[in-house]
Amino acid sequence: MYDWCMLLEFAFDGQPSDSHLIEAVLEHPRWRDDCMSPWTGPCEVHGPYRLETVTVEGFRRCTAAEAWEVLINWPATDLNPWVRESLLLSREIVGAWVGPLVASADEIYQLAVPREGNEHGAGWVVGARGFHEFIAIDRQHGRLTVIIATDD
Repeated sequence: MYDWCMLLEFAFDGQPSDSHLIEAVLEHPRWRDDCMSPWTGPCEVHGPYRLETVTVEGFRRCTAAEAWEVLINWPATDLNPWVRESLLLSREIVGAWVGPLVASADEIYQLAVPREGNEHGAGWVVGARGFHEFIAIDRQHGRLTVIIATDD
């Protein structure tokens, strides 16, 4: 099982609403990824979810502290005691790449759709330790970053 963190960055102009930005992400072909293998093109699922089950309303606003807590701790879930060194490296890497994005975001949204009843047939392959997705909106820099932390 491999833990990994994927970042998708989008630029925007003006002051679109948060819901408009999230909707644009959900419609973007690059977001339509099964997260099970290298990206080969848009598909009709997203991570463990059937595509139609992830909507703008499925994202809840959260604080930077809440997002950071999840992102820094998810690699530690259900680990064997002999992988401590790997865990420390994972936390260091996640912190270096994701920490600045979370800290500079004006708004952060967390995917809050339950897996039960919304998972596609092969969804069990992704996220045995959880499928964590955040959208960090940085209006000062006109940047939106999708942060996905999971395993396969």
